[in-house]
Amino acid sequence: MRASRACWAGLLSLCIFLTACGGGDAATPVTQLPGTVNISVAASADVDTPVQFGSDVANPMGGLVFHWDFGDGATSTEAAPSHRYAAAGDYEVKLTVHNEEGAEKSTTSNVTVRHLAVVKDLLCSGGDDKGWCWQRPLPSGNRILDIAFVDANTGWAVGEAGQILKTSDGGTTWVPQASHVTDDLRYVRFANASVGWVIGDHRATLKTTDAGATWIRQANETSYSGQPSGMGLVVLDEMQALAVFDYDDARTTNDGGQTWTDAMVSPEEVTEDGTLWDVDYYGLRKSTRLGMDEATSSFETNGTGYLRRFTMGDARTGLLMTYEWSSSLQRMYRTNDGGSSWGEVAPVGLPEHVEYLELVGNSVAWAAGDGGLFHSTNAGTSWRRIQVPDDAYDPAYELQVKDTRTLWFRHGGGFYFTTDGGSHWTLLSVAQERYQATSLYVSAGALWLTYDSRVYRSVDGGRSWTQMFGASVEEEWTALSSVWFFDQHKGIAVGNGGWLLETSNGGRDWSRKSLTGEVGSYAKLQFVSSSTGWLSGDWGVSKTTDGGASWWTPVVTGGMLNVSDFHFADARHGWARAGYQDLYRSTDGGDTWQPLPGVPFAATSIRFLDASVGVATTDRGEVYRTDDGGETWSLRPTGIFEQLNRVVFVGASTAWAVGEYGAVLTSTDAGLSWSRVLVPPRVSLRDVWFIDASHGWIVGDHGTVLATVDGGKTWGVQPTSAAGDLRAAFFLDAYTGWVVGDDGMVLATATGGQ
Repeated sequence: MRASRACWAGLLSLCIFLTACGGGDAATPVTQLPGTVNISVAASADVDTPVQFGSDVANPMGGLVFHWDFGDGATSTEAAPSHRYAAAGDYEVKLTVHNEEGAEKSTTSNVTVRHLAVVKDLLCSGGDDKGWCWQRPLPSGNRILDIAFVDANTGWAVGEAGQILKTSDGGTTWVPQASHVTDDLRYVRFANASVGWVIGDHRATLKTTDAGATWIRQANETSYSGQPSGMGLVVLDEMQALAVFDYDDARTTNDGGQTWTDAMVSPEEVTEDGTLWDVDYYGLRKSTRLGMDEATSSFETNGTGYLRRFTMGDARTGLLMTYEWSSSLQRMYRTNDGGSSWGEVAPVGLPEHVEYLELVGNSVAWAAGDGGLFHSTNAGTSWRRIQVPDDAYDPAYELQVKDTRTLWFRHGGGFYFTTDGGSHWTLLSVAQERYQATSLYVSAGALWLTYDSRVYRSVDGGRSWTQMFGASVEEEWTALSSVWFFDQHKGIAVGNGGWLLETSNGGRDWSRKSLTGEVGSYAKLQFVSSSTGWLSGDWGVSKTTDGGASWWTPVVTGGMLNVSDFHFADARHGWARAGYQDLYRSTDGGDTWQPLPGVPFAATSIRFLDASVGVATTDRGEVYRTDDGGETWSLRPTGIFEQLNRVVFVGASTAWAVGEYGAVLTSTDAGLSWSRVLVPPRVSLRDVWFIDASHGWIVGDHGTVLATVDGGKTWGVQPTSAAGDLRAAFFLDAYTGWVVGDDGMVLATATGGQ
């Protein structure tokens, strides 16, 4: 037989083999490769969600073979596969398409995978799930320093470390607004629902014209403390505002904040017409146009006494009281013409000594003194005593008047509050609090009571309270000193209050578990597997073999108490610093410990590269090194004297140490020699963590996080929006990490802190 073959070109090239008889079966056709291959995939994805892949390759006859390489070692031969990544990272995905003859065409695409579930919808320093995000306390652990509402639903809260939060549902939920400052913000006031100002330390001044969507810094800042004081911030309208700072530093604007000018007086009162009123020992001065005009005298005692109390109810009506030396009596004066003239008033029913005086409008006045509260409805001419609760012995103590019928004063752990002019009083206090309430904010439909760092809200007139901000009472003044994650979901943290935190969802929820015995203030965690790990505390180094579900204290030779640091180089070899100058060693995985005699230093931190080589730091900036598992130590020069708080190894030769006043040291020869690295802030640095040779982080006081992506050649500050001290860090990869610190604080990042 003789075979012949005919070929032709079309959409697909088909070759048909014919037998000599002119008949027979057709051979398998060869599928033509496409001219180009393009991958379709979302640019970013989450580790908790499978990533869907596809391409623009048509395969009508099923003759093409697909081969996907997802960049993490996994592959697929499906045409449009889905793949779930186990860890965050930047992956290069490759697709190769083959036909029947083995011809192929390939292309690549990049996909960014993050563990966004750990930060989704939290308050984040970078906004939109970026930067460092508050996992605990919620919504934030920073102290709230002021709250202001423009209506029943819309309000703002400001506080430490440049924090600005907005609510649109009366305070049930809050969303962050970027301030781009790190100063503590202490006052927020709005002219209307869109236009408002915020002021803070160092005279930080911010303005918004779009309800806080953007805050613009205004040229009103200074390098000295410049802390708001007195009345703080007064906003008259969209163009006029007054900011009062310490040292009688009053600044005013009449052009919406484009320029801020020193006011002619530092006022104690501001009336709605823009007049500033300044009270001193011998008289009263006023300056119009919000302090732009030269101050003029409004009232003088002429040397007969001194001015004790002053209040303006509106732009024209005011009251003042003086003390007259000759008669040892107080006198009251009233103005009805904006301070141009003052006429003496003979008040009826007012006690001899008045500690508080407030005029509301042109007729209603409140006064407190001699242990009583007094009310006037005719601008101070006559007064009647208001009955207050029997145990309220001094209603003048921080008395505040909101309007003609709403006022409150401090008492015990809370505030006595009335909304009907004193006919009925409610004691606003939170039962579980052990401290005195610091402030009360009143908004339409809600009351806000603060106790140090905690803020509570009541929507039923003070009968019940819900904590909205701050750490719990039990965790105040306690710190998380160590954190460890086994994978993207399971993690634990230890606090110096004798308790552990556990999470099974990446830190979105944490549960507390008490520990047996005292953990102490130096608690540290380390694991060498998902089951085996150790925890240091006041009673030695405890061990777990079930991933932290239970802990037991090993046998110790000698008094191994108050362990401040420890480290295991592997599953068997460990070292611990106890007491003042004692070092202990274990060679059986922490089951037993023996003291190392003759240690010439008191270690602050210890780390070992292997069973022989290790380093230890001291509170005098020293580094000691051993080559024999801790039997002998040699002092290695550092050139610094600051206390070193943590030392770590990165790889086989690189080491890092951090400490007080921004001290950072590095070694490239396994601790034999050290050099100083200059970093931006001179604050106490507590911990350092490297995930690989390039990516590292340092954490410290005042919410400080430093990061490097070039192996420590350069370090940059990562804003955290946290004011408290950070004490420990843990990273799973270059993007997913956690830091912990004061008041049970936990911050997480899915973007490497960027």
